[in-house]
Amino acid sequence: MPDSFGGIESTVREIISQTSKFGVNSKILVLSKNNEPECINFENIEIWRAKKITTIASCGIPNLKIVSLYKRLSNWAEIIHFHFPWPVNDLLSIFINSSAKKIVTYHSDIVHQKILFKFYKPLMNVFLNQVDRIIVTSNNYLKSSAILSNYKSKIEIVPIGITKEDYPKISSDSLSGYKKRFGMDFFLFIGRARNYKGIDVLIKAAKTSTSNFILAGKNIPNDFKHSLHNDTKNILLLDEISNEEKVALLKLSKALILPSILRSEAFGVVLLEASMYAKPMITTELGTGTSLVNIHNKTGYVIKPNDCNELIKAIKSIETDNEKRLEMGKEAYKNFRKNYLGSEMGESHKKIYSSLL
Repeated sequence: MPDSFGGIESTVREIISQTSKFGVNSKILVLSKNNEPECINFENIEIWRAKKITTIASCGIPNLKIVSLYKRLSNWAEIIHFHFPWPVNDLLSIFINSSAKKIVTYHSDIVHQKILFKFYKPLMNVFLNQVDRIIVTSNNYLKSSAILSNYKSKIEIVPIGITKEDYPKISSDSLSGYKKRFGMDFFLFIGRARNYKGIDVLIKAAKTSTSNFILAGKNIPNDFKHSLHNDTKNILLLDEISNEEKVALLKLSKALILPSILRSEAFGVVLLEASMYAKPMITTELGTGTSLVNIHNKTGYVIKPNDCNELIKAIKSIETDNEKRLEMGKEAYKNFRKNYLGSEMGESHKKIYSSLL
């Protein structure tokens, strides 16, 4: 942030916000299309921006300016906290010397680029062997990752957390305006239009339903208009939305659907957001953290990935049993309060940082 908004961006923001309460001073190095000025101040944090020149296999490629920026910031830092996967991290860490301790948050295995991964794997192994700690966001992901099984001695489990006070407060008048604009009691999807999100499956299931559906996120209208016919009136596609619009959509929705089909969906911050507003969820079993945030038959339904019939069945269950839907929402909120507060994530990171120093 502020150049890009998404689950990992909000997680980085939350880590920095929460650890600053313990006296941790952070600076951020990112890729950006907008690299002028080179350093900006966002929420009292220095953000240093290297120019992104292209993208190859979902990997942002920077210009060479990132080398000098990394040297400068790594000389300043006592700890360098990487976020994986991004192969540029590996190259910078391995080939530029720094006395700083090194931590990596391992968000996801590399799932889609199987051929390229064979060439990248040796570099990745050197990088992961070199770092001092590896943070994994769920025990589910640790148990189901063949890569992480090689590094158990340096792994720490720290679930992602969020803070409700960081989200916009919406007045009743504003919410009424959003209600006129979007309606209410619709099924909601929020996320970027990526290959692993299962949006095609959701659209197919939505076409069989009498309920309304809103799909909101970057590139969704452009990428999925072809999936809709002129007579598909119960599906609304929205481009990237503001934080206030996101909160309004969550409050007005009946349930959140995250129908991802690949384990690239390692956690799903939007599930925490839905839980925070006491909404039930429909997710898929991927062997990742999504099935810890959404507990089958308690906070929502967990179904097989890429199974349209199961998704239709779960949607109908929420449509027809209002009492159970409300109870699932309450349980989702309890699970959020117990396990996924941003303050807890911040304290866990502070302990890891302190142990290295």
